[in-house]
Amino acid sequence: MTRPVCQIRQATILVGKAPEEFRLDVENFDIGSGECLALVAPSGSGKSLFLETLALIRAPMRIGHFTLARRDHSEFDARQAWRSRNLRSLNRHRRTEIGFLLQNGGLLGSLSVQQNIALPVRLARRRIGFALDLLQSLDLTAMRRRRPASLSGGQRQRVALVRALSTEPTLLLADEPTAALDPGNADKVLQLIRVAVENEAAGAALIVTHDGERAERAGFKTVRIEVRETETGGVGRLAARAIAS
Repeated sequence: MTRPVCQIRQATILVGKAPEEFRLDVENFDIGSGECLALVAPSGSGKSLFLETLALIRAPMRIGHFTLARRDHSEFDARQAWRSRNLRSLNRHRRTEIGFLLQNGGLLGSLSVQQNIALPVRLARRRIGFALDLLQSLDLTAMRRRRPASLSGGQRQRVALVRALSTEPTLLLADEPTAALDPGNADKVLQLIRVAVENEAAGAALIVTHDGERAERAGFKTVRIEVRETETGGVGRLAARAIAS
C-alpha cells in the first residue's frame, strides 16, 4: 500500500481582506510516496497559497487534519504544530523534509551556485555528492562557481531545482519549475523530478504549472482548482483527491 506523504482534511486558506480577499477551500488532499502531481489552474486561483501551506510557510485559517511524513516513516502533525505555535518544530520539518522551489528561484545572490546548494544540504545534514550529480545531469557543473546574477533565468531556475532536491526531501514542491525554460530544458526538468521520485531521492512531488499537457506527457497526474468570484473577492476549491492505489 502507498505510504501517505501528506494528508489534508477540511482546510481553509485565506489571504487579503474584503472586498479583495481570496479563500481557498481544500476538502481532502492526499499525496502518497512515489507520486508526481501537477496542480493546474488559472492565475489567481490559489495554487501558490496551497504550496506555501504544504511547505509550512503559511498557516491555514482552519484545518481539520494535516499530517506530513518524515524520512524515518513517522508522522508529523502539522495541524497541532500550528495550533500550538510550535515554530521550532515547523522550521525543523521544513528544513529537513521539504524541498521548495520558489517561482523566482530564491537563490542567494551573495553565494555561488555550489554554495547556494551546499547551504540547505549542510543544514539538513545530507550528502553533497548527490547535489553535485544533479548539477551534472542538468548541464550546470561548469557554472558551480558563478553567482546567480551571471546566469540566465533558465539557468537560475534549474539551479534552484537542484537546491530543492539536494536534501532528498520527503516532499518536493515546485512553483512553475518550467516557466523560464525552453521546451527542451522544460522536459528535462520534469523528467529529473519524476526520476528523482522513482529513485526515492524524493518521496513525492507536487508542482504548480500552466502547462498541464507537458506535465502529463512527463508522467505527472493533474489536479485542478475550481474558481468562482464572490462579492468579497474569490473562492478556489480543491475537491477530494485520494492516494493512488
